[in-house]
Amino acid sequence: MNVAELIEKLSEFDPAMRVVVNGYETGFNVVNSLRVMTVQPWQPTICNDEREDYEGELRQCKEGEQGEQVVWFPRNSSNWTR
Repeated sequence: MNVAELIEKLSEFDPAMRVVVNGYETGFNVVNSLRVMTVQPWQPTICNDEREDYEGELRQCKEGEQGEQVVWFPRNSSNWTR
């Protein structure tokens, strides 16, 4: 999904409706901020030839690495320090 698709979908809802993301286990967290970060697909390395399913499709780029800029809704954005 890209930003235009997200805006289109969100425009269908009551603007006062809260937005949540998955919590750690079975709960949910309210989104109270968003961030932009650079990501790239997981790729096999010498130490890790496969990503674990729980890792997700993408990983955050290290400083200096090329990647794609994305909008990120941190799971617990009030405690995000990076």
